[in-house]
Amino acid sequence: MTISSPDKILIVDDEVNYRMMLRGLLEKNGFIIFEAIDGEDGIKKAGEEKPSLILMDVNMPKLKGCDAVRILKNNEDTADIPVIMVSAREDSKDLLNSFKYGASDYVRKVFHHEELLARINTHLSISHLRQELLAANMEFMTLNKRLESDLNYAGQIQKSILAQILPEVDGVEFASRYFPCDATSGDHFSVFWLDEDNVGICIADASGHGVGAAMLAVFLKGQLETICRYDGSAKSKPRRPAEVMSMINQSLCNKAFGQEFISAVYGVLTLSTMEFCYSNAGHPYPVLIDTDGTLVELETGNTILGIFKNAEYIDKVIEIKKGQTIFLYTDGIIEARKEDNSQYGLDNLMHYLSIGFSDAPEDLSERIIISVEDFCEGKNFEDDLTILAFKHK
Repeated sequence: MTISSPDKILIVDDEVNYRMMLRGLLEKNGFIIFEAIDGEDGIKKAGEEKPSLILMDVNMPKLKGCDAVRILKNNEDTADIPVIMVSAREDSKDLLNSFKYGASDYVRKVFHHEELLARINTHLSISHLRQELLAANMEFMTLNKRLESDLNYAGQIQKSILAQILPEVDGVEFASRYFPCDATSGDHFSVFWLDEDNVGICIADASGHGVGAAMLAVFLKGQLETICRYDGSAKSKPRRPAEVMSMINQSLCNKAFGQEFISAVYGVLTLSTMEFCYSNAGHPYPVLIDTDGTLVELETGNTILGIFKNAEYIDKVIEIKKGQTIFLYTDGIIEARKEDNSQYGLDNLMHYLSIGFSDAPEDLSERIIISVEDFCEGKNFEDDLTILAFKHK
């Protein structure tokens, strides 16, 4: 049995007391710590120690944190090390430049211990998965006979990361369906508590198939878990969905994902008011199913994530009345094909949603999947199929 060694973290900060405080917290949580007194020293230590992650102060003498990030990301030996910036101000130009040059995240200078550890562990998990997938990809090229088993293993890893039990929420019933067409999948869905009154809801579809799309889906999950719960205010309210979309888009555009992209709907359901505030990034429109069977596509959307760095995203708010259902899905549903190449299509989807307008989300989701399978007449799905539905009981 292989026992993994503790992760190494490099703290780059010119304030000795701040370094000591961080060292104490992180060593207590099992990390191996190295320190650097400024940006230049940080670049040197990063090359020597090859840390798993770097905590980088934004404002330092000799070399600013953003310039140190630029140098690290332009060096192939240190380019893949995730860098979390530490800043007293979240609107500083140097912090924005740090993201431009490839920083992964940031924390405020005065932070919650749990928040810092959550962000560190999220980025370490993403980094570890990326390393595993890259190593697996190299092995696939030389050991072709192991391709199928290794891909299945990668799929199991991804499923273990993305899979979840939908939370129990008073007054709201959730249901989901998830059918990857390959061992690994680019679809993602999640429902998670933001605080005692707000639930985060997301469905997304990464472009392409296979390992690349799976990495994008895992990246999205990590970003959501990192940024959606904190808006930077003293009360740390959940971020608005449009702000979350914008931050994820900026981060994707700064990564080396080529022309790959993600479509997504992310929303916050406020339980005390049953208001659903959501933002759509190039994803199929959610469908509001009323108690009388009326179907309304929520036709609000902006551009996909990961292509245009300056893309703007907007929030829309609807009140979900008692008995109403929100139905979200990925395009694998409407683009499912039978042997004659005809598509299931939006008309079919709306038809079966209208038939099942009074169904519970679980029954409605199953109704749609069965209708797609019947339409395809046994033909294998060519894309991932995901459904996420919730109803105000």
